[in-house]
Amino acid sequence: MLGKILSTIELKRGSKNYLWKCLVWIKDKIWVIAKKSYTESVFFISWLSAEDFKNRPVDKFYKISFCITCMNRAGHIKKTLLKNIRNNIDYPSVEFVLLDYNSKDDLESWVKDNLKDYIKSGVLKYFQTKEPKYFHMSKAKNMSHRFATGNIVCNLDADNFTGKNFAYFINYVLNKKPKSVGSCRGHAYSEKFFDDLGISGRIFLFKKYFDLIGGYDESFVGWAAEDSDFVAKAKKLGLHEYVIPLCYLRTVKHSHKIRLENYEPDVVKRSPLLGWK
Repeated sequence: MLGKILSTIELKRGSKNYLWKCLVWIKDKIWVIAKKSYTESVFFISWLSAEDFKNRPVDKFYKISFCITCMNRAGHIKKTLLKNIRNNIDYPSVEFVLLDYNSKDDLESWVKDNLKDYIKSGVLKYFQTKEPKYFHMSKAKNMSHRFATGNIVCNLDADNFTGKNFAYFINYVLNKKPKSVGSCRGHAYSEKFFDDLGISGRIFLFKKYFDLIGGYDESFVGWAAEDSDFVAKAKKLGLHEYVIPLCYLRTVKHSHKIRLENYEPDVVKRSPLLGWK
């Protein structure tokens, strides 16, 4: 019954009738509130169910490299990077590898002015390339992973928050299930609520397996397909997919326009995201 009512209201979207305009507005507002309530409650439940991995016994603390790429997204890095470092700095051996993919904004100056102590200590490794004119996701990710010196590598998009003690969680999982590839793909049931969540790039595994797979397929020139392809190849290699709890998967919300703005124009034209908000 409710579905029929909502469908009827949706059919009247664009109507000039004042009553229908009001009903469409109310429907949209209710949907926004429902999405917000659902996502917040799911994140909270995930946080409650995620145990304190920092204090759980493991055989070894592997060195973990968080691999980040960025082109003209200094605004996101300013929100996420320092917080992520602080949320994982207690882990015995961690590094953040930031690849500046020919950014034209203030990324370089901000990093060097605000994070120089972490650079000196080796917690943050900042690399820069001045060559590419446009962003290429697979090439950038492969480059940042090549700079990683950890036993474990984890891709971390510029707009991603790790959550508290994510490094301990990764280490615990790969101590117990070393032939695993961590990803977000078990959360597909929530796609209609988590649109624009931007978590598809969060992938972790032992670097030796990353190298065996050959990294991300550089024939993919758009957005997100390289992640699914990489996980599929990892599973073919014999790795088991381990679903990352949602409490470790928060992001900076932003439009698909921002997501695509640094790609080559022809790539943007072919993107399924074109026209999305």
